[in-house]
Amino acid sequence: AKQLFGTLAPAGAVVGGAFGFVECVSEVTRNRVDVPNAMIGGCAAGLTLGMYRKSMASAALGCLAMGTAAGVTDANKYFFAPAPAVAHEMKHVEDLQTSSESVDSFVSAEMQA
Repeated sequence: AKQLFGTLAPAGAVVGGAFGFVECVSEVTRNRVDVPNAMIGGCAAGLTLGMYRKSMASAALGCLAMGTAAGVTDANKYFFAPAPAVAHEMKHVEDLQTSSESVDSFVSAEMQA
């Protein structure tokens, strides 16, 4: 068990990190919190797992499987969750856009000064 944990733990951490990082970058880049972000993150996690196994077939299958699983899981909260949960996520996107605009106006003011 110790040897198995020592082998799988780093891979799991890297795959989970790839999912979280790519999903967040996708949200910020697209200025949306929606299902395609989870699918993109899942695909990145599957690709990372395939690269860990050094197999292009595993990477392609992992991208397809994990992207689909993440998309279905994320879609459930939009179809079955109460409206306030979705509204809270949309507020988060509005906050991101506002903070981005604030930073842009601050930078342009500093550049002019």
